Amino acid sequence: MSMSMTCARACIGRMMIEGTEVADYAKFEADEDLDIAFLLDKEGDYRKRDITKLVVEPFLRFLERNDVVPSRALPLNRMTTALFDRLDIEEPRPTDVGIRTIASNMKRSRR
Repeated sequence: MSMSMTCARACIGRMMIEGTEVADYAKFEADEDLDIAFLLDKEGDYRKRDITKLVVEPFLRFLERNDVVPSRALPLNRMTTALFDRLDIEEPRPTDVGIRTIASNMKRSRR
């Protein structure tokens, strides 16, 4: 029995105990396989979402390089909201707290 098959059966068994019923076992197993393949094929830090790596971090570096400092009149969350609107990024957008966390992690990693 393959590892993913064992994991799928364990998850299915756990869901049955919790009262959640799985209607299509083959689809459930295929979804689990895709999730595992995603994690194995991901280059770099698999915990970072693509929107963080490709949009938010470059934007924050751009702001820093051009000495743009968020203020009460124009806070960082409004800047990133405008960026997402301009790029037509609807969902999933990082939250305001997520943006601040990304910015603080970037500052900490540069030290």
